[in-house]
Amino acid sequence: MVTGDAPFGKHDHSTTEPVIREILASIGLSSSGLRWIESYSHSAWMTDDAVVRYRIVGPTGRLTHEAAVASCLRSEALYPDVIASGCWDRNDWLVTTRIQGESLTAAWPRLSIAERERAVQELAQALRSLHAAPAQHLSPPCLFGGAPVAARSAFVETLADTARQAADQSSDDELLAAVLDALDHHRSAIDDAPDVMAHHDLNFGQCVWRDGHLVGVVDLEMSHANTADWDLPVLLSMCADPRQGATVEAHLHREDFVDVPRWFRDAYPEPFAHPRLASRLRVYELVYRLADLGKSPGDLADMLHVLQHGTTYEHWLEDD
Repeated sequence: MVTGDAPFGKHDHSTTEPVIREILASIGLSSSGLRWIESYSHSAWMTDDAVVRYRIVGPTGRLTHEAAVASCLRSEALYPDVIASGCWDRNDWLVTTRIQGESLTAAWPRLSIAERERAVQELAQALRSLHAAPAQHLSPPCLFGGAPVAARSAFVETLADTARQAADQSSDDELLAAVLDALDHHRSAIDDAPDVMAHHDLNFGQCVWRDGHLVGVVDLEMSHANTADWDLPVLLSMCADPRQGATVEAHLHREDFVDVPRWFRDAYPEPFAHPRLASRLRVYELVYRLADLGKSPGDLADMLHVLQHGTTYEHWLEDD
């Protein structure tokens, strides 16, 4: 029995295999070499030539959304070609060409300094291309953990409502007042409107490396209109704690990622340009975690700590 982690429990992927084979056959593709690959929220499979992802948890529509975003991209974004997409009952699916290579996470420990810098530069250019895509009218059905996509103009009020939910459990009016005051302090730092199509889950696990170059950037199921610096939290968090969320057994060490933020900033300075970037990232960090906040009294103190003292990756913004 093949199983893999999913947001709401375990899924027996052997039950999905016949569906995957049927999808491939319906679009005229061979299932030769079909094998299961790990995925957080889908039943994902790979053949010699294609990758198939099939919804198993969460709202329907994320993969249909990804296909729509992909249709707006230029080749410089390094996203694989979409072969077909569709929906069977409540489960949407997406078939793309398979990009030969390995994840950048797996390759990173053995890359030279020059190769690492090249990989980051090529990732920055791929993200620049994604950010330029005319896809801002597209929006996914949910973000991490099923959280709804919140409009930038509503970030502070959404977090304020979340803080009130946590306060209902703790009855700590003083702590709630401190959180609301801290949120209000950061409000003016994010008063701009979306101007790019952001990735939302930018990390090395979404990157494909082959023969000394970055050849693929995948997983756009949560991409949506935002600002260029919206893609910094996951990338910088990975640098601060590279083993967090890694799905491969690799010897990942924090010191091997020290230069990544600088290399990325040099190649694509626009995401780092806002004068109050640290304030913005503190708000972003909480919005990224929206699905998990407001459920326990301790969340209120956690929110205040981030707003007052910063994120675990904020130090990566410091100049050399």
